[in-house]
Amino acid sequence: MKKSKVSKSLLEVWEWKDLAYKEVETLPIEEAIKKRISDSLKATKIMGFTLHRKPVEKIIPSTLTTY
Repeated sequence: MKKSKVSKSLLEVWEWKDLAYKEVETLPIEEAIKKRISDSLKATKIMGFTLHRKPVEKIIPSTLTTY
């Protein structure tokens, strides 16, 4: 049986995903989501992209209803 090779790019993506998970694994879900959105907005600004959305505070209210 022939084994499929995994591309270096895919291995790199898996490593990034693992690191991203480890950054927020101990946070409550609401804080983890806020951190991910905040980090994404910072990266967007650094890369020079233009946003056509509401600020994070408008997307995720400070108090979320839990069920």
